[in-house]
Amino acid sequence: MSDATYYKWKAKYAGMDVSQLRRLKDLETENSRLKRMYADLSLTHQALQDAVEKSCNALFGFLPLSAKEMSLKSPRFTQSGNESSIPRRTSKRRKAYDSRQQ
Repeated sequence: MSDATYYKWKAKYAGMDVSQLRRLKDLETENSRLKRMYADLSLTHQALQDAVEKSCNALFGFLPLSAKEMSLKSPRFTQSGNESSIPRRTSKRRKAYDSRQQ
């Protein structure tokens, strides 16, 4: 073991007793497990998003609304008068959809 390794270890773990070291090891293990789980879920989410975009584009000729467009703060989702809270297609998307229907 090199001197640098020894002093780095000493700086990190000095002053801890055995129970604190076990707790630290458990927390590091849990943290790495959660990071792997997040990475797996993020990859799955991205794959599902890509599949939805491809299927919507193939079926309707436009991409689905993004999460930003669908946010509840969006004025497209606010109720004004008798209008429903369902978002309308933008004119660009409507034209693309109508041209594929004909």
